[in-house]
Amino acid sequence: MIVIESKRRKRENILNKYPDAVIADVTSQATDGAVKLSSFYLHSGIPVPFSKVYSAMCI
Repeated sequence: MIVIESKRRKRENILNKYPDAVIADVTSQATDGAVKLSSFYLHSGIPVPFSKVYSAMCI
């Protein structure tokens, strides 16, 4: 089950309600690896099909 909670809620309150929760901060301000799921994370080095010279970037 996936539950979405406000970033403003205290971590302790979320864990009290959902004791087995895995909390993943997917905002652009995240400090862990889940930041890559943010829509504002810069992805680079994407290979361009049929080109060995060029690579792309995407936000």
